[in-house]
Amino acid sequence: MRHVALNVSDGEPGILDAKRILFRAGIAALRNADGGVKGDYRLRPNEVLNLLNHALASQDRQKMLKLASYFDEASNSPSARAPS
Repeated sequence: MRHVALNVSDGEPGILDAKRILFRAGIAALRNADGGVKGDYRLRPNEVLNLLNHALASQDRQKMLKLASYFDEASNSPSARAPS
């Protein structure tokens, strides 16, 4: 299992909440991508990390929440489509 340092202390409260939601969904996505509960998860760990890094670097609350929603959907549906 990969160990990822999580720093959610930056930003405004709205951004902070979005980061927390994204980290929760991202950790589940990493577990699934690393062969967790489902062996057929559509993303690889490096893809999950790249998506996470991009969304966090954007400091865009909506982008973070959209990605969190995608991770949740991908964990529950094999036909989930990546956010644009």
